[in-house]
Amino acid sequence: MTNNTSKNKFYDASNNPLSVSSIFKQPKLAKTLSLISNQGKKAFYEGEIADWIVEDALLDGGLITRNDLASYQAKDRLPIETTYRGYKIVSMAPAASGGLVLLQTLNILENFDLTEFGHNSASSIHLQSEAMLRAYSDRMRYHGDPDFFSVPVKRLLDKNYAKERSKSIKVNSKTASEDIYPGQISVVDESPDTTHFSVIDSNGNAVSNTYTLGSSFGSGVTVSKGGFLLNNQMRNFSHYFGRSDDVNLSTSSANKLEPGKRMISTQTPTLVFNPEGDLMMILGSPGGGKIPNIIAQIISNIIDHNLGFAEAVMAPRINQRVGKNLELESGFSPDTIKLLKEIGHQPTASTTMGSVQAIFLSEGFLYGVSDTRRPGAKAKGN
Repeated sequence: MTNNTSKNKFYDASNNPLSVSSIFKQPKLAKTLSLISNQGKKAFYEGEIADWIVEDALLDGGLITRNDLASYQAKDRLPIETTYRGYKIVSMAPAASGGLVLLQTLNILENFDLTEFGHNSASSIHLQSEAMLRAYSDRMRYHGDPDFFSVPVKRLLDKNYAKERSKSIKVNSKTASEDIYPGQISVVDESPDTTHFSVIDSNGNAVSNTYTLGSSFGSGVTVSKGGFLLNNQMRNFSHYFGRSDDVNLSTSSANKLEPGKRMISTQTPTLVFNPEGDLMMILGSPGGGKIPNIIAQIISNIIDHNLGFAEAVMAPRINQRVGKNLELESGFSPDTIKLLKEIGHQPTASTTMGSVQAIFLSEGFLYGVSDTRRPGAKAKGN
């Protein structure tokens, strides 16, 4: 169903998307932002903006009520962390699951000497792929909203658990997804349409922020009086819970749809501290289900392979999910791909993965690196 408000906002009179360099005015969005600026969250959840959302919901057959909005509470959760070869890695706690996947992946990789194997060698790629596979398989069963499901974060991040997981990895043979996790494997992936920014101020206060509408343009529904789009993040619930005995992300009891519950995501805003305890990386990326794998590779590129900051961000990436083939960006050696095939991988070409926005701190200097994989990304200092 077409949302006329969105159509009128983002298309011209001939039903074509607004052209590049055309003038795009958003007075209704400006009013929304002004109300929030002057009245705070009350304007959005209980005031005039709430009225606009409910009014549009009723007109379009939606279910959002004033009580839904008024009863919403933001959750202040403690970040989760692990160490990777002496460096402290801090990321986002559940209900977001990206941080947990990232930290588990690094914990498993810590049991192998990636430096010896070399950056983006077939052996390093294989080991990263295997670690990713195991971290994502745990996501299928154990990740959810901690207000509704007891997510075993401490157990999942235990170094001994990671070591046991690593023992099932064969250096010269790919593990089949069905041998890692039982049941028919779901291949549904999250949308890659997300935004990330990293900031540090003159006092050293740092922010790594990932936010999203879900898919591109979210639900496609624009609140007519407010000028803003509504997201479609409810797609991230496990909507096939109870419909099948197969064990996969779509049937997970931890992430089943329930009133008041937050769905999982793969947002992975991350901070990295050196062994002396000093902040050295602020980073994150869009990329949907690929995000934790993207961030893991940047961290490994710096810590394991001592790449330059820009080189670490721009280097070709891989992605491995349960039930999918190993995905490779362009830029890998044909010989490397041949070796990967010989140990059981079926590499497939991928479009670019994510768009890392990072700040690196070294010897008193700040280095902003903005990924060139997507247009419009910038790094700026004052």
